[in-house]
Amino acid sequence: IIKTEERLRKAVLEEIDTATESAGEGNDIFTAVNQNFAELGSYMTSTNQVGKVTSLLADLGLSSMQIDNNDRGFTYKRDGPLDMRMSPEDDSTETAYQLLQRLRVRQLKSMLKNNSDEEFADEIAFGLIGDRSKIPKTTMELADRVRDIARPLIVKQHNWNSEQIGKNQAKKLK
Repeated sequence: IIKTEERLRKAVLEEIDTATESAGEGNDIFTAVNQNFAELGSYMTSTNQVGKVTSLLADLGLSSMQIDNNDRGFTYKRDGPLDMRMSPEDDSTETAYQLLQRLRVRQLKSMLKNNSDEEFADEIAFGLIGDRSKIPKTTMELADRVRDIARPLIVKQHNWNSEQIGKNQAKKLK
């Protein structure tokens, strides 16, 4: 966030006209805050800014650069560590691998059902962490394991035979 703050502060200050600068606002016109958007009210109150802010720029999105960077642990296009943290430099948060090590099967099953509507949550949860010695450590291991678990379930669910697999949705599981 430091580089972003410096870049945005410079851009904002370049746009301030002479009258605004002479009014004493100058460098205090921009503040970068790196925290959860849900904490905005508390932050505004704690910094005595309620009613004083005229503009707010919030980065609420996710960039494809974050997803596609295999070091971040989100993509399964290329192998990378099973991280999946939005702030990988923050050692106070656990990686996806550490989360899988900590969770019980029923907890992972619940997370999959509640957050992704995964119909095979039971099987995937058990297949990923039922055997603690085989918890996936990389994105490719995770993708391969989920694919290996889900493929036969989808084939069975649709009563497909091996000839039909290439002609139906299961083809996307390759």
